[in-house]
Amino acid sequence: MTAAIPAGSHFRGEIQPRWNNAKAAKIAYLTGLGRTSTAIAEELGDGTRQQIPVPVPLTAGQRAQVKKHAQRLGITPEEWLRRVAAAAIKDDLYAAVVDED
Repeated sequence: MTAAIPAGSHFRGEIQPRWNNAKAAKIAYLTGLGRTSTAIAEELGDGTRQQIPVPVPLTAGQRAQVKKHAQRLGITPEEWLRRVAAAAIKDDLYAAVVDED
């Protein structure tokens, strides 16, 4: 007996694997060797990377500004925030960007 799919479900049919069996096996093997996720992604060399979504609480006005900046670049607001945060982290720009006073 098959269970009914609830109305409004995000189920769209058969689940499609993101990786083939060979890639999944290689990742399992490298994990078993104790490699970090970053090291595994670098060894795979196929663009696989791990991103962890981080919620960023913003006011309605701040969200509107982010959306405006993102639209100018033709990217999503999430991608705009990711790029800004990544650049600030990479170049250690916290003190240059954040006014602690």
